[in-house]
Amino acid sequence: MAIWLFLTSGTIQIWIGFIGWASFYHCDGGTEGLRKSVCANLWGVVMAYIALLLITQVNAGLSTPTRPLWASP
Repeated sequence: MAIWLFLTSGTIQIWIGFIGWASFYHCDGGTEGLRKSVCANLWGVVMAYIALLLITQVNAGLSTPTRPLWASP
């Protein structure tokens, strides 16, 4: 049922749901587990957003400023 929902909605990827469920059950489930899991997952979203901004915006002294950071020799 959950896979069908992910595949037909087109807005949430399956691996995001898997990580959410895994962290919920890792935190012992229930209301307390949901609270801990949501807080941890939102913190991960914020950190990933900041990392993406840094990767795409920081100039690491490459010879051409349009060259991505990860493409340096």
